[in-house]
Amino acid sequence: MRVVMFVLVMLFYGCVSIPISYPKWVTTIKPDTIRYYYATAEGYTQKEAIENALDAIASKISVTINSSYQSSLVVINDKYTKTIQNTILANVKNIEFVDYKILKSQKIGDKYFVLISVDRIKNAQAIIDKIKLHIHNYQLALQKKNFKIYLRILKQLKTDLAQCFIAKSLYNSADVNLTIAKLMDLQSQIHTFLNSLSFTIKSPYPQLNSIIKEVLTKQGFNISNHGNTIITLQARIKKYKLIDYYIYQEDIDIKMYYKHKLISLDTLSVAGKSVINYQQAKENMLINFRDKFYDIITKN
Repeated sequence: MRVVMFVLVMLFYGCVSIPISYPKWVTTIKPDTIRYYYATAEGYTQKEAIENALDAIASKISVTINSSYQSSLVVINDKYTKTIQNTILANVKNIEFVDYKILKSQKIGDKYFVLISVDRIKNAQAIIDKIKLHIHNYQLALQKKNFKIYLRILKQLKTDLAQCFIAKSLYNSADVNLTIAKLMDLQSQIHTFLNSLSFTIKSPYPQLNSIIKEVLTKQGFNISNHGNTIITLQARIKKYKLIDYYIYQEDIDIKMYYKHKLISLDTLSVAGKSVINYQQAKENMLINFRDKFYDIITKN
């Protein structure tokens, strides 16, 4: 009888789950301050819990940007503004905090719980210091008067402005606002220079010339008979058969001059193939040339 009672007691307690008691720092939300963001999170490992807590802080920054700094972006044109907004949100998701502290860490049941703090001032300053270095490098690069460099920097400015608005949401200081103003001034300088450009294409290759004009026009540039930016082409043609294919290849030297000064030299090796004839292979080569020329204009 005693054995039966012992078994019944063990079965009873085995079926009853004992409630887990959580410490106050887990169940109570710690309010943010001017200096620190706080977040509590859980995970099956301590690393996962920390990552979840940092994601929670990143979400707080997103909310701050959307609610407080939306009006700050209207100083840019609408299209550029939307791009900046999207870039900001993408950068917030991938933000890497340079300074955070684990204030509490405890394993409860099968999960880890952490309470972390992020120093808003230190993280904001780390972002701004990095952007200041970018600005210095941009100012040196712009002296070359190479419009391809200008286009590349213009794209990078979007990311830098996004980073600055993240820094602004972390800690709104005079240094942050001054850095934003410098970036905006650089953007204005670049637009002024790009709008002043006009292109003249000098080469004996009508089909290549037409493609270059098309690409430049789509980028918003002017084509003129007496432009301040000259593009010259020199092509070397190769034709050969490879198994069942006709191959048409051109090695094309593309030189660009701004006010008679050489600013860039690119050599494109472009080929097309066809099972029909060399003419079809050449048409395919021209399609590939369009893609490659677009890349050297927008990505170099």
